[in-house]
Amino acid sequence: MAKHVEKTLKHSDVKSRLPGKDLLKNFTIISEGNDSERLEAIKSILNHLSNRQSVEKQGLNSDVKYAVNRLVQGLSSGRKFARQGFSTALCQTLRVIENVDSQLVLTVIKEKSKPLLAGKPSKAEVSNVYLGQVCGMLALVNSGRLYKDGDGAVGQVVEQLLKLGREKSQLQQLCASGLAQIISKASQNTFKQSILPHLEEDVKSGWKDCSPDRLLLLIYIDKYHNAIVKKKLKEHWGDGHIVVEKNFKQLADIVWRSSSFHPLVHVAVDELLSSVVDRGQDLVKFWTTVARPLLAVNATAPKKILGLHIFEKLLPNLKNEKQISEVLLPDIVSIIAYLKPKKTDDVAKKTVTIVSALVNHITNCENSEVQLAVVKCLTSKPGSCLLDKFTGTNILAKIMTGLQPKAQEIVIEELMKAITLQSNWIMPKESSHIAESLQWCTKELTMFVTNDNTESPLQLKILQLVFLQSFFVVKINNKNIPFCKVQSGELPAGHHKFVMDAFMKTVSRLVSMNKKGVSRMAQLNNHLDVLNGLVQYANQLLSSPEHVQLRTSQHTDEIVSEWQRLVEILQTIDVKRKSEEKMTGSHAFELLFFHTGLQLFVETEAAIESLQDLHVCYKRASKKRKSMAKEDGPAWIEVVTELLLSLMFKGSVLSRNVANVVMSALAQNVTPEALQLIVDALQQTSLDSEDGMVGMEEDDDDDESMDVEGDDDNDNTRVDDDDDGGAGSDSSDSSDDDDDDGESDESDSGVEEEDLSVPEELKKKVKAALGNAAASSDEGEDEEEEEEDVELSDTEMFQLDEVLAAAFRSMKKSGRGDKDRKKQLNTFKSRVLDLVDVLIKHHPTPTVLKTFLLPLVDRVEGGVRKQQEVSLGNRARSTLALMFKVKKLEPDFDVDKDELLDLFGQLLKYASKVSLPALVTDIAKACVLIIRMVSENSGPSPLKTRAKAAQHPKPIGQYVDSVVAMVRAAMLDLFSHKSGHCPPAVFHVLLPRFTVMLWPLTEDLVSVVGSLEIKVYMKTQAASILASMINKQVVHEVNEDDWSKFLKSWKKQFSEVLSGIDTGDVKKMFVQEILAVCAKIHNIRADDMILEEPETEKLDALRSQLNQEGRGHLNKICPRQQHGGCSKKKKKEKKRKQKDAIQENGSHSPGKKSRHENGIPDEDSDELGDEVDAMNVEVNNVQSFGNLEASTPSPSKKKKKKKRSKSQSEGDKSIVNDSLSNEVAMDVDVNDEGDDALTTSVEVKCKLDDATVGENELSKSAKKKKKRKSRAGGDDSMNEMGQVSSDLVSSNENVTEKQNESDIAKMKDDLNASNISTPGKKKHKKNKRKSLDQGHLPS
Repeated sequence: MAKHVEKTLKHSDVKSRLPGKDLLKNFTIISEGNDSERLEAIKSILNHLSNRQSVEKQGLNSDVKYAVNRLVQGLSSGRKFARQGFSTALCQTLRVIENVDSQLVLTVIKEKSKPLLAGKPSKAEVSNVYLGQVCGMLALVNSGRLYKDGDGAVGQVVEQLLKLGREKSQLQQLCASGLAQIISKASQNTFKQSILPHLEEDVKSGWKDCSPDRLLLLIYIDKYHNAIVKKKLKEHWGDGHIVVEKNFKQLADIVWRSSSFHPLVHVAVDELLSSVVDRGQDLVKFWTTVARPLLAVNATAPKKILGLHIFEKLLPNLKNEKQISEVLLPDIVSIIAYLKPKKTDDVAKKTVTIVSALVNHITNCENSEVQLAVVKCLTSKPGSCLLDKFTGTNILAKIMTGLQPKAQEIVIEELMKAITLQSNWIMPKESSHIAESLQWCTKELTMFVTNDNTESPLQLKILQLVFLQSFFVVKINNKNIPFCKVQSGELPAGHHKFVMDAFMKTVSRLVSMNKKGVSRMAQLNNHLDVLNGLVQYANQLLSSPEHVQLRTSQHTDEIVSEWQRLVEILQTIDVKRKSEEKMTGSHAFELLFFHTGLQLFVETEAAIESLQDLHVCYKRASKKRKSMAKEDGPAWIEVVTELLLSLMFKGSVLSRNVANVVMSALAQNVTPEALQLIVDALQQTSLDSEDGMVGMEEDDDDDESMDVEGDDDNDNTRVDDDDDGGAGSDSSDSSDDDDDDGESDESDSGVEEEDLSVPEELKKKVKAALGNAAASSDEGEDEEEEEEDVELSDTEMFQLDEVLAAAFRSMKKSGRGDKDRKKQLNTFKSRVLDLVDVLIKHHPTPTVLKTFLLPLVDRVEGGVRKQQEVSLGNRARSTLALMFKVKKLEPDFDVDKDELLDLFGQLLKYASKVSLPALVTDIAKACVLIIRMVSENSGPSPLKTRAKAAQHPKPIGQYVDSVVAMVRAAMLDLFSHKSGHCPPAVFHVLLPRFTVMLWPLTEDLVSVVGSLEIKVYMKTQAASILASMINKQVVHEVNEDDWSKFLKSWKKQFSEVLSGIDTGDVKKMFVQEILAVCAKIHNIRADDMILEEPETEKLDALRSQLNQEGRGHLNKICPRQQHGGCSKKKKKEKKRKQKDAIQENGSHSPGKKSRHENGIPDEDSDELGDEVDAMNVEVNNVQSFGNLEASTPSPSKKKKKKKRSKSQSEGDKSIVNDSLSNEVAMDVDVNDEGDDALTTSVEVKCKLDDATVGENELSKSAKKKKKRKSRAGGDDSMNEMGQVSSDLVSSNENVTEKQNESDIAKMKDDLNASNISTPGKKKHKKNKRKSLDQGHLPS
């Protein structure tokens, strides 16, 4: 009994001190790696502790005490994130809970400083404990709690940190940082009385053997308390301040020694740099004295890394050119110049970091002098203008793009001098890489043209110089012409070709340039102004043949005459363009003339022909459009379209960009004939050229058509017509099998095979190489006849081998050429799609969209069917997606809606021959687009003549009826399972999209659902489509009569379908879909879907056989509680009555207490300590000894237990009631030294049976026997339990007062011998001894 009471007391003590389960769980989370979860857990802990402490009248709440103990103990954990989380939580707790004083935390730190494990602790455990102490004291410092509790606590922390720093070398820097924080936050009085006495030795030590830690403390003392220690500093350190110029040498020695802390940088270094900047010391002298020796060639890697770190910290404070030059040259530039692209050592990694920091600082710098100084340093020795190439970085390129306008202008001037071989500081003349340096200068110079910060005059200036070097040679200087000056030296061979390529790319970027915040038209106008200035400059050059000449002397006269004509027409167009407010044909023609004029210097003959066509086109386009009603469209747009297609075929990016811009400007003028030219380009099958334009002829042998005949099953079984194993060839059975296998393989892959027949050209070459050896085969002689071998010498054999090899090489080249031509064709088609994108974006009319719809679908299917067209198919799919995203169609007065209906029918037939899901979806979206175009009313054309206006077009309703009829026919073909039907996915897209228009089809869908002749799968699809059509918006848009008619027919069909369902064979998906229709109707109008009683009974019978989604639909229209099911309210009432009955009979079994209710932490909580673990064991023991029901199986929990008779139950009740009459009730009041008053009432019910007393007395065999009997259940087990309980009750009545007295005496001895170290136990011990002295058990 005494042991039971003692364990109960310990249980009550643990229960009073341990917090709830939720709080304990947060302690586990703060030691894990998820930052967001860790912060949320800390917030939860703080909220919990604040609420508990606010209720407390005086002293600390027990949860707060537990939290402080737990957090301090967690600081010594070796887990990865534990120390970080626990230190943060402790710091915030000290800030929020003001009642926690520093002495309590220091006491807990001292108590928790012992290793937790028994025996001799390991080095790791000792290190963790020491580190936990430092973290705890740093939490005091950072929280500010240390300075609120008097100077005594400050002195204790300073003393402890100094002690730990001296004992553990790995903690020196951390302790020094903590002391520095204390010094910075302490008042003058606190520093003088509580801190300085402990640091007196450090202040008087002098420069000899000064460590980085001591230097850190001295810097902080000098910074915050110089008035107190100034005399001592001057006496022992040579000056009243530590960081002064005359101490740089001593400081350098300390900084160099700090490199031993690599890979970390000592905190003293950063503080030293901060002090140098704050005190206004000479940065150049500090750099040369302290940092430069660290970057010497023979310096170690840690020292170089330290030197780079110092540069990174000083970089933002370098304010003038002198400082930049002294610091960058030669040390930093040397380090950067020797960086290699594939180096991964520590110095290289730090150098990459420095390069990134330098680029970010210079690009964001607003000082032009600093920017120029950096560029000069990087391009000077040991650097170079080719620094980016040699180092694998983009440091110079990135700095160039971020230059300020003033610096940018100077750099541009220097680059111009460089590429004209004049004196400059970017590219020295003695450079060993002249050609590469010139190319770099040209590239960087042209990049400024498309820089957002470059003004138009500078852009024109750059283009003029590059244009001159690309196409002209200066013979004599001319001051009136910019850059017309004879070069002082010779340029490398082929340099002008590089310059010409750079010029073309620059113009291309300029044309397609998009500047943020500026409209597209304003940008194009600015660019055209620049290009016009370039045209005038070219005219000056061509008009001065005595000063300059073209690099190509051919066609000079033609170029000059065409250019003069070009200048005249461009002047006319430019005047017209500047007066227009929108992008029109003037922009397009001006850009086209300019681009075609540039081609005069590259492809003179083709450019002259194109210019002649352009002149005619512009002349016709400039006429007034009075005759538009008589013509289908101006013919000039067709010529321009052909020209744009030819530009898309060229490899020049400039040509393609010009074509896109021109098409966007002329999109409003396109005609069906011009659109057909683009379609022909998409559908052409060869690259045969005619008159310099891309050929449009189709090759009948190459099957590019995507039209497939037959059913879906035969879509992928096509083979080439020219296959040798065709149906017309006679072959054996084995060859037939081989052919079949080949067809099946092709069907699986979906990719057509190439023709592997031997070309006749190769046969001729081989025969020519064999010579006489091939003559017999030519003469047709029998192969089996004996022939005399032709004797050839070794020389002749080698010659024959060479000839044969040449023949086969030509065959290989021919095959490769065919593949290249196919690739070029697909590339050209992808570029043509760019023009289609432009038309869709700028002119989305029904005529444009319907023209490209089928060709795009063809290209998409071609990408699926043929491996070599995959990229083209993906490109066509993106264009289709762009077409489907068109929100508003532009009015098209000339569109023929009958053609749209024909196209709609073609798409439906196309869908019936396609089995690919992605392609089916694209076709369905195309059908949606066609219906949109048909249903929109464009109105009459303003250019219609009276004769055409008299021809009234069909009303929109007739076209809509035609669409409904076509969709109905296709849908009925699907449900009747006719060959060539559309996939269901098409109708799943169409009908929900145009529900109101296609509402008449609901009648057909309802009929299909109720039909007995249609398969269940098709009926399921019909119900699914019908469910997708029903929503609230549709109900408001559809006529009330139509809705009523639909409801009436649906209820009838639903009732018939439901009555015909066999409960033994339920089609779950079919039932689910028809229930979905009912649920949709019920959600819109509940009164419209009221079921009759037979229907609800049938549905309840089917409920168990439905899947989850089907039951969800059923519960909406037929809730369970309304039809035979028990509602939640009835269930709760039933449980309450059962509980009351059990309590009246006195046979209730207490439920299991949760670990939270018992005050026991969760198993997942970490680092509670051995004390808490031992308490958990004791609590569990008390719980097992204290409850009778916990050791005897409850009849309600044994499902297989036999039903007991009424007499047996009553007998058991009497036995239990007799045993409960000997209860002992104890009230224990625990007072924790006046801090809090917690009263815990512990009711210990000594239910004496074999589970409470006899567990230690019964032998193992008796226990096993009892377990077997308890498992068996039934009457025997209950009778045995009653018998044992009766015996124990009778034995319990013999307990005498002497036994109680002996128990009390024993408890006194145990109490005196116990060692209580936990705060709050002394008061509890006193109360317990007082109760024992009075002669009764303590409560």
